[in-house]
Amino acid sequence: NIIRLLGEIGHPALFTTIKPFIRHADLRVQQEVIATAAKIGGDQLKDFLLHALQTVDDSLKIRVVNHIVSNHDERFVRPLTDLLESTKPFPGKNKNDLQMAICKALGAIGSRRANASLTRVAQSKNVLGLVGYGDEARRAAEMALEQIRIASATQRDSDAEDGQGQVSAGIGATASEDVRPVVDLRAREEDIFHLAGQGHREQAKEQLVDLITSAARAGDFKTAERLRERIYEIDGLALGEIIRTGEIIEQEKKGAIKEEDLEIWAELTDRLSSIEFQTIYHELNEHRYKPEENIVGQGEKNDALFFITQGSVKVSHVIDSRELFITTLNRGQIAGENFFSPSIWTVTLTSLTPTRIHILPQSALAAWQEQFPGLRARLHEYYLSCNTIRSMIEKKGLERRKDQRFTLSRKIQVQPISNLDNPIGRGFRAETADISLGGMAFLIRISRQENARLLLGRRMQVVLPVGGKTPFLHLKGLVIGIQPFQVLENDFSVHFKFDHPLDQQTLQTILG
Repeated sequence: NIIRLLGEIGHPALFTTIKPFIRHADLRVQQEVIATAAKIGGDQLKDFLLHALQTVDDSLKIRVVNHIVSNHDERFVRPLTDLLESTKPFPGKNKNDLQMAICKALGAIGSRRANASLTRVAQSKNVLGLVGYGDEARRAAEMALEQIRIASATQRDSDAEDGQGQVSAGIGATASEDVRPVVDLRAREEDIFHLAGQGHREQAKEQLVDLITSAARAGDFKTAERLRERIYEIDGLALGEIIRTGEIIEQEKKGAIKEEDLEIWAELTDRLSSIEFQTIYHELNEHRYKPEENIVGQGEKNDALFFITQGSVKVSHVIDSRELFITTLNRGQIAGENFFSPSIWTVTLTSLTPTRIHILPQSALAAWQEQFPGLRARLHEYYLSCNTIRSMIEKKGLERRKDQRFTLSRKIQVQPISNLDNPIGRGFRAETADISLGGMAFLIRISRQENARLLLGRRMQVVLPVGGKTPFLHLKGLVIGIQPFQVLENDFSVHFKFDHPLDQQTLQTILG
């Protein structure tokens, strides 16, 4: 209610007051912050929406995207396309509505930087491996592509009238096939396979190779790789074309890597093969931060890996409202508490200077598993060798576990909890490992390691046998981390934080 009243006042200076509440635990507060920010408007609104898009609860992201439609900016393109192609699950119908809203926003922005992502969405129905988009989302992507095409054509006409005469299209400034708008790609692909269907296979192969070359030169390597796989649909023995297009794609990838970035990440390139480094490099999403801007906060579930390529980043930890400085990360260092093992962030990253960070999404690991089976392990080894956060915590004696842990071995029942705080189903069995006043760790068996991440951030109820007058305790809380325990046996240690800490008497009763 106070935030709503501040919105009625509507003074731009109030942005500083309301912005921190975008991380409030109550979704109604987050919702009111978004609405109030839109009411206040002004020069700070776009910066706020960019921050909110990466901060608010998933169920509220569509509200932020809807405000971006009428307050758009080129800076929104990358985070919007990342969100559009994210494999992260969204509840109920929210995912389809969010995808449609993102397409609408990208169409309103009118930037050709969104063409590659929108084209992949529009084509997803007929492309193997790209799923998760409904008919409405595909139509919305097609409409957005048409809006961008019209906007680009209008801009070209305007530039011609101004005597500028040239249009920057990534490669030169001519109307060659290599710089034809990506919106034409779908039609060209259909024409090529229609030609092959009529028996003109050699001609179709030649045109498909040209299309792959165009996509690679435009920097759309995902599309180029996908089209390369389709050569086999025309000719299963087209080994020459497969090799030639592979060389073209790799050559374009090499040329797209900045020399400065090769210098910054020289140690990483020494650990990886050239193709492995290229694969990682072209999956990175660049983000820029102003001084004192929050990058990731303590308690968040962000599962990305952060590569710092410019600036300085402060690492801190809050205990009882006191912020403790841990260390500073600089160019060439990485951070990612939740990338290799599911956990909630126990530190906060804040930019000290203008900072440029390349972010690697967690979803990339699963996509590389088959092609590069050892890449995850080598990347993890590099992370452990250059990440200084853990060593600085130990050096400064900043113990983040406030309560003493006691070993406890007991069979328990664990049940997921609904939004109404009610247990769902019978749950699953587990065995406790230790317990403290604030939480416990218990052991479970998970057949696939990637499924362990699904438990992170879930509210659960633990049914703990005690005996005596109270045979069972029902302890509700949050899963804040999952760590491998016995890798060969697929056993994991789940770290569980209680909603309400135990008192000493209750803990003593549990321990007997």
